[in-house]
Amino acid sequence: MRILLKCVKWFFITIFSLLLLIIISWPLWSPLMVDGKYDNFAKSHVPANKENTLAEILGAQPKIACGGTAGQYNWGEKARQYVSLNGRWQVEQGALTNEQPTEFTHTAAVPGLLADAQPAFNGLGQPSKKRDAFWYKRSFDAPESVKDTALLCIAKVKYGAKVWLNGEEIGNHYGAFTQAEFDLKGAIKWGESNELVIRVGAERSQVPAFIPTGQDNEKEYWMPGIWDDVNLLFTGAQTLVRTKVETDITTGIATIKNTIKNNSNSKITLEVVNSLREWHANTSASTQSSTSLNLAAGETKTIEQKVAVIDMQLWTLDVPFLYVADTTIKLADAVIDDQATRFGFRSVKWRGGDKRGFYLNGEKTYLRGSNFSLGRFFEDPKAGSLAWNEAWVRKLYTSYPKEYHWNLFRTSIGRLPNFWYDIADEEGFLIDDEFAYWSLMNKMKDTAAHKFDQPNSEWSMVELEKEFTSWIQENWNHPSIAWWSASNETTDLKSFDTITNVRHLDPTRQWENGGWQKPHHKDDPIEDHPYIFSANFNAMLAFFGGNQGEGIESLDGNPGQHKGPLNPASLVQVTYPSDHNPYIINEFGWLWLNRDGSATRLTDEIYPRLLGDDNTTDTRREAWAYLQAGLTGFWRAKRGYQGVQHFTYLGHSKPGRSFTSDNFIDLENLVMEPRWHEYSKNVWSPAIVYINKWTDDYQRGDLAEIPLIVINDNHQMVNGEVQLFATDEAGNILEKSARVKVSIDKNGEQSFELELTIPARKKFVLFAQLTYQNGESFDVVDKRKVGFKHHGVEVAPRPKFTQ
Repeated sequence: MRILLKCVKWFFITIFSLLLLIIISWPLWSPLMVDGKYDNFAKSHVPANKENTLAEILGAQPKIACGGTAGQYNWGEKARQYVSLNGRWQVEQGALTNEQPTEFTHTAAVPGLLADAQPAFNGLGQPSKKRDAFWYKRSFDAPESVKDTALLCIAKVKYGAKVWLNGEEIGNHYGAFTQAEFDLKGAIKWGESNELVIRVGAERSQVPAFIPTGQDNEKEYWMPGIWDDVNLLFTGAQTLVRTKVETDITTGIATIKNTIKNNSNSKITLEVVNSLREWHANTSASTQSSTSLNLAAGETKTIEQKVAVIDMQLWTLDVPFLYVADTTIKLADAVIDDQATRFGFRSVKWRGGDKRGFYLNGEKTYLRGSNFSLGRFFEDPKAGSLAWNEAWVRKLYTSYPKEYHWNLFRTSIGRLPNFWYDIADEEGFLIDDEFAYWSLMNKMKDTAAHKFDQPNSEWSMVELEKEFTSWIQENWNHPSIAWWSASNETTDLKSFDTITNVRHLDPTRQWENGGWQKPHHKDDPIEDHPYIFSANFNAMLAFFGGNQGEGIESLDGNPGQHKGPLNPASLVQVTYPSDHNPYIINEFGWLWLNRDGSATRLTDEIYPRLLGDDNTTDTRREAWAYLQAGLTGFWRAKRGYQGVQHFTYLGHSKPGRSFTSDNFIDLENLVMEPRWHEYSKNVWSPAIVYINKWTDDYQRGDLAEIPLIVINDNHQMVNGEVQLFATDEAGNILEKSARVKVSIDKNGEQSFELELTIPARKKFVLFAQLTYQNGESFDVVDKRKVGFKHHGVEVAPRPKFTQ
């Protein structure tokens, strides 16, 4: 027995020594990585199938005209004609062959996913012996007059698309998140009815393994379907392939970069005319700018023209003013093609160092918000067609987010239908646009909670670059998109190398890359996920993950600043920056509940520890709302991060199966759980007061100095008053402090203490109240439940006299 104990002792001593050696020697070998020794790891990394690294397959990326407008095609084109094919299509399951089904017995909405098909298909989104593919079919009437260019534009389709028109094969596309363009001219019947058939893969394994179809370890189903707009496009022989508008807010100059193609067999000279107008008022906002362009047969060129706007109005969060750039190409005074491109005059920039932060229009802006986890939402049993209901989506943006004063959404592990970005442009929200790329360590083993299938290890660098290129080009005119995000928590350095290959396409935005690799540029943002309560789920994750702890009381010893360099990722492949880069939290908490109040797969072992025998729906909901609000206030008040985002505003809820969830209790009507709503109204206010203490070491009946932090995210000074209250559970005031005046500079913070007599009783509620005026009246509170059995005990939301 004694020998066994010695062996165990030396085993742990050895493990501890190795960890200590890594930590001590870090300064010696980390500079090697910072100097770029591993920058091109992805290019030397060889997947199981060596041929996949540089594999390529011919797709249907826009090269003629579909890339010009990724939105709703209603911004003023006159020569160019769009015909929407959105609506109900006939659908049938079948084989991944060229033999279409003999009959179509289902219908489905386009855009949408086949989870909403009628009658329903069973077993969607997973391999099935019933089918390898789904076939879509519909007819359309072509114009009477022959057009020089006839295209089919499919904004997004999963998984892979093969197109036939009138029985003639047109082409294939494989990307799941970008637009496809198909040339119909050789098969279309002008002035007649035409039959269009599109075959899509039944789930993601039906496209080659090297195609980047998305990766999310917490998804069960990979739902297929044509999930964004489908349009016919008719125009002339010379076409505007795409347009990029870059704005200079200091001069009011819009630099319009038009890519133009000559689809004819003759060389030509075109006149290219650009002008600006206000989108909402539809009134002119500039003079015309005109230039000539010579194109050889089949040639494509990009030209720049500068147009000065009259009385420039900035796109801001409060006033999201929008313009349209009208581009016309003429041949001998005849209009051949035109393109209306909506945009905003605004600048976005992340800065590091002493000026660390995010700057909108040159003004440092603290970011507050949440996440859209749309890829997960798609497999929610109640999702239906809600994601394509414009009224529902606009309410999703403008109801609670406006009340909470959020200004930022992250498209967590996947992109959105195009009109979601249009609404963000119109309503004044920023978007952190993230690709569906979540790759943990390549050799991680499955756990009871997570199946670490990593198909991205087979992704082709060539295909990934093609997807990133199309993604950027289709969306670079959205003023709402503030930066590009290549991945989430990813150690696969193909994402880093792909940023290198595409960064030049859009110099107006920066890149984020999941937080588990070194940043691509010294001023690029780094995301962090300080999951305090994951310590209860996984001790090693808590040890390595930086800002981790066992419970909310651990915040009293936490400085609230970003940490590193250790992480559960491979220390060889991953590098970390100095303190120069800006940081943003876009996930934190780890206390999710399903919409019915039950714990998720990641939290079902946590709540019994938090609540003991009193583990009920009500106590869980109260504890989740209270603790998440406390964490939100902490991360915001400590100012270690330039943005804080809750995870997640929209996700999926499948009791017994989902890992995370949102906080709605009525999805269709968008009703938030009431406790969550009450806490969120306070903690997300632009200016808040935070009680900088969680530990109950108060001496009952004595005078105590309560540490407070007041922050102000507004762009002007806030003058207000702060007061402390101690109440009973019902909100009846037991003690109160003096009321003190505070003045907090824009983007500023103040730390101070207020004296309060602690009630002579075991249980009480400590409230801090901040009142101020800033265009509207604000009355925000922070609170601590002191001496209670657990955090799930519900108490009054405010001292009674303030209600």
